[in-house]
Amino acid sequence: MGILRNSSMLIVTKIVTKLASTVLIIGIARILGDVRFGVFSTLLAYVSFFSLVAEFGLTVPLIRTIARQPENAGREIGKIVSLKIPLSIIAICGLICTSFLNGVPWDLAFIFGLSMVMEMQAQGSVRAFEGVRDMKYIAIVTILEKSVLCVGGFSVLLLGGNLFHLGIIYLLSNATSFLFSAFLFSRKFSKIEFSKLTQIDIKYLKTALPFVIGGFFSILYNREDILILNLYRGPAEIGWYNAALRIIEALIFIPTAMVGAVFPLLAKYSGVNHAKFTEITWRSLGGLLGVGLVLTAGTFLFSDQIIYLLYKAAYIPAGPVLKTLCLLVPFYFGNALLGNALIAAGHERLVTSTLAVGSVINGFVCFYLIPTKGIFGASIGRVSAEGVAFMIQLVLVSIVIHRSRQDQGIQTGFDQGELADGLRQNHGEINESEEWRSRIE
Repeated sequence: MGILRNSSMLIVTKIVTKLASTVLIIGIARILGDVRFGVFSTLLAYVSFFSLVAEFGLTVPLIRTIARQPENAGREIGKIVSLKIPLSIIAICGLICTSFLNGVPWDLAFIFGLSMVMEMQAQGSVRAFEGVRDMKYIAIVTILEKSVLCVGGFSVLLLGGNLFHLGIIYLLSNATSFLFSAFLFSRKFSKIEFSKLTQIDIKYLKTALPFVIGGFFSILYNREDILILNLYRGPAEIGWYNAALRIIEALIFIPTAMVGAVFPLLAKYSGVNHAKFTEITWRSLGGLLGVGLVLTAGTFLFSDQIIYLLYKAAYIPAGPVLKTLCLLVPFYFGNALLGNALIAAGHERLVTSTLAVGSVINGFVCFYLIPTKGIFGASIGRVSAEGVAFMIQLVLVSIVIHRSRQDQGIQTGFDQGELADGLRQNHGEINESEEWRSRIE
């Protein structure tokens, strides 16, 4: 019941925060106009890349360490917070220089850079609750953060504020999330003990390296089209493109909810019950693809009306782009399920490899088409990459399922007498294993 309750709480939180973020982005686009929204979109793309430097994949190793050694949780969080300080300085400097060279004012890059630092610090302290398996605090802190961001963001914009003022609201919301989550963790579980830079164990950096690589390809896969657009096109076109793309990305809450419920079952049956794992995988995939195709058809037919309703007349050029980008929906939905099926089966590296291939395809198509086709070239690149990723993951999952069936066939073909002998020989090891498992529980 604890796993189900925690999973349900995380799913609901993700859905609520995703909807809140989407509403805020639509509001920003409507109030600021296409040009300033294009500048905002470009800046967020740069922030995504440099946040990888500031975070450096440290959150997942932190969660794993806390889960194994909850008595040292406060000390471990303090190490990560301290370790992120020099990384954050490097990230802010890189963000300011890169943004300035590409026409973004340095003060705007600086305020969003500070916001990025606070967000990366908050990510560690908020997700630390996963290590102690208490998700209600994640829900409380995350919803508080989004509330501050939405209310503050809309208030500033409606009062005539600009992007710099919006950056201050982003900074305040992320700082609120960090300070409140650190306070809650210290009160409820373990007091956070900050470390001096000279006392930090750099083993975390080595452990986090695979997550940095995966994160790099994930960000490249999702943001390189906007960065390439910035090289060849103006901010207005970037604003049109990102407005259409945000509508598609807003639909991700559907596979998030579905996969959040299915993933624990996939992890449970992977390598244990081939028939169940196969049935859950293909049925879930069929359901998601069906929903995705229906949404694609509806979005294609009413793309112009959707754009006008959400963004006003200034974004009408985004309507035809939305007709192309809506082809992403079934691929998005399918990849969400297939990627998690591979992770449940212990093949995380295959997912990273798929992201790498998709990034290369997206980048190649965008560089080839954007100079002549503009935002249509960017949309074709994104759809091509997602479609190829879907085909690759579909083949990989099929191979994993086939091998699993063969392995279980071999296991069930053992002679019962040989199996009994093997069990008797390993009786001592089995007892030790059961004793260790009972200690963990």
